[in-house]
Amino acid sequence: MNKTKTTTTARGKRSVLAVRSRNRPRKNGTGFDLKFKSILVPTDFSPASKNALNFAEGLARQFNGQITLLHVIEPVPMADFGAYPVALTHDQLLKETRKTLGDFSHHELAENLLKETRVLVGRPFQEIADAARSLKVDLIVIGTHGHSGFARAILGSTAERVVRYAPCPVLTVRDKEARSRKG
Repeated sequence: MNKTKTTTTARGKRSVLAVRSRNRPRKNGTGFDLKFKSILVPTDFSPASKNALNFAEGLARQFNGQITLLHVIEPVPMADFGAYPVALTHDQLLKETRKTLGDFSHHELAENLLKETRVLVGRPFQEIADAARSLKVDLIVIGTHGHSGFARAILGSTAERVVRYAPCPVLTVRDKEARSRKG
């Protein structure tokens, strides 16, 4: 996928389905045979990721598919504080995040559409792409926050990196609030 398409994905005002040439669906004689039976939805619990989950839920219903919800904890380098206890240990953080993801899925998604929830630790774009590969998902649906300019340069774009490294098509869903701010 070239840089122009990636930029369009990150800055567009609408949701964009990015399909890299090696991941294009096969033609079935009447058009493309799209089957989204297994959908991966990464979430950071933001309004943008809730919006993406709503899109994924509609697709799962339409294609009789199921959704795997994923949250990635990005490791933070810690200095050695010696005698000072760290607020949450690694195990506590994983336990709390799993509970939060479970609550999120219970409130935001119909139970019959949920295949599983997963919490991973690592660089978000890399863990999302790796999870898509190992789970053999048909589609990733990911929310974008709509950052541009300086904010995008500083914060980076997980969605853009997922589009670049994913082994399957990626549907980027723009945050409703970002769309209304930009007009």
